[in-house]
Amino acid sequence: MKVIFLDAALLFLFVLLLFCILRAVKGPGSADRIIAVNVGTTITAAIIGIFGVRSDEAFFADVTFIYVILSFMAVVVLVRVYLAGKTRGQEGKEDQPDDSGI
Repeated sequence: MKVIFLDAALLFLFVLLLFCILRAVKGPGSADRIIAVNVGTTITAAIIGIFGVRSDEAFFADVTFIYVILSFMAVVVLVRVYLAGKTRGQEGKEDQPDDSGI
């Protein structure tokens, strides 16, 4: 019974992961893509954890923790790059002289 439940959970998470990949590829904006990547890495960590429980291997817990830490750092870098691009575009507009004549 436990294996059937874990298999159903894995199948459900794989379907959700496909939706996250679709949103990351097709998302209307960069923020949507970053959120989709963040949710996708969280789902992947859950898949690794469930697979570890299903196979009764303890090292999958270590792999999951390392994966979560790396995915958090990757999302932080993506957000910094995204915000740096937005502020760089605004700085370029402020540096130009005003043609209002005042």
